[in-house]
Amino acid sequence: MAPALANAIRNATGVRFVALPIARDKIYLALKDAAASTPTQLTRI
Repeated sequence: MAPALANAIRNATGVRFVALPIARDKIYLALKDAAASTPTQLTRI
C-alpha cells in the first residue's frame, strides 16, 4: 500500500518520495522546496 500512496502523492504534487515514512511535515517541506525550484523539475526526496 505504501508504494501506491507514494505514487499518488507524486502524481498530485510532482514530488517523489523514496523513503518511508511519508509524514505531512515531509510533504510540506518538499512542496515548499519544489516551489522554489523550476516547475519542470521533479524533486526527489
